[in-house]
Amino acid sequence: MPAEIFRRASSRCSVALARLIPDQGIRFRIAVTLKLAAIPLLVLLVAELYTYSSIAVASLIPDPDYANGFLVFGGLLALSLLPACVLALAFCYPLAMIYRRLAPAVGALCCLPLVVTWGALGAFRPSTPVMGILFAYQLVALVVLLVVGTWLANERLSRRRGA
Repeated sequence: MPAEIFRRASSRCSVALARLIPDQGIRFRIAVTLKLAAIPLLVLLVAELYTYSSIAVASLIPDPDYANGFLVFGGLLALSLLPACVLALAFCYPLAMIYRRLAPAVGALCCLPLVVTWGALGAFRPSTPVMGILFAYQLVALVVLLVVGTWLANERLSRRRGA
């Protein structure tokens, strides 16, 4: 019974894919299918890498001196920016090589679960205005660095392919 359901679903998917891309060969259809199937995996990898890079950066950067306020805001900004930089360094070129023109859209799609999670956990209802600024900065830095980084990597790779 499950094998029959899987066979029907896979045949429907291949028929829908054949209608979407009618005049291409089977290799092209397989490549498109694999790229589409890899998006949820990439979303999960981005979320996990962002979590672990946040933990690593927090352990590397010492806590700011809250008593006299020396470099508190700068330290918090660094704690917000560096995990996004690690994520952009790890994913920009691979996304640009795999998805080419669609790489910025896939990068934005990969950031979407983190944005939704932060919204659901109440990150946008912070206790102080400074924390609200930091959450917004962290979110903007993540999305901008990943989307703009993949766009720039795609531009560089397309120039290299054309030369």
